[in-house]
Amino acid sequence: LHDRGQQVTAWTVDDLDEARRLMDAGIDSLCTNYPDRLLALFA
Repeated sequence: LHDRGQQVTAWTVDDLDEARRLMDAGIDSLCTNYPDRLLALFA
């Protein structure tokens, strides 16, 4: 999708391991019910 100029968004990612995997894969954004937990990945 990125090769065609499209952004990739993952919706409702509440598992930190899954969020890390998706970020490592190069997604552009994600939505979560627990933003405070996700922020811990950037600390």
